[in-house]
Amino acid sequence: MSLFNLEQEDPGMLFGATPGFRLAKLEVFNWGTFDGKVWTFSPGGETSLLTGDVGSGKSTLVDALITLLVSPRKAAYNKAADSSAKERSVNSYVRGYFGQKRSAEGIGLPDSLRDIHHYSVLLATFQNPGVSQFVTLAQFFWYQDAQKPPARFYIVADKEMWITRDFSKFDKHVRVLKKRLKNSGVRVFEDYTRYAEVFRGRFGIEQEQAMDLFQ
Repeated sequence: MSLFNLEQEDPGMLFGATPGFRLAKLEVFNWGTFDGKVWTFSPGGETSLLTGDVGSGKSTLVDALITLLVSPRKAAYNKAADSSAKERSVNSYVRGYFGQKRSAEGIGLPDSLRDIHHYSVLLATFQNPGVSQFVTLAQFFWYQDAQKPPARFYIVADKEMWITRDFSKFDKHVRVLKKRLKNSGVRVFEDYTRYAEVFRGRFGIEQEQAMDLFQ
């Protein structure tokens, strides 16, 4: 899988100036089959083409952006392949489902890369070069109850952030991580509604329905 930059030779040649906030980088940790380390994709604010073989993770990355921007109640995954869309969920991405295995009774069970003792992080940094501003959105997922979907909290920060630096070394004590983030000037939210109000305000998106249209 690769990101090909369509504007490398002359950023203004194809599309002209690109004002406003644009995606500078996307980072994922323990999301789908992107397992065990931080994977970083850096469009650098320019129009880019995401390519790869079937099953290489293109939809997984698109769904990471959908998760960061769209309400959990409305997020629909794997839109490029509607036949298998229902097979994907936040739980399947956090657990890293990649196939099925059979129980002793012959029942099909999802095979996963991770158990409930792991956590996952999504992070996207947007940059407005015209005014030298950054906005970072992030979501942190972990399991409080093995029988329930993963819990999560939401982040909006007026600066660039990194998963490796900002979401590590907390000994899996989520309260410690939240406190440290808040002390660093990061805004932490427990629900999507307030989180979305804040990031839409940062981006100048007036209507909530704009995110539905984006999806």
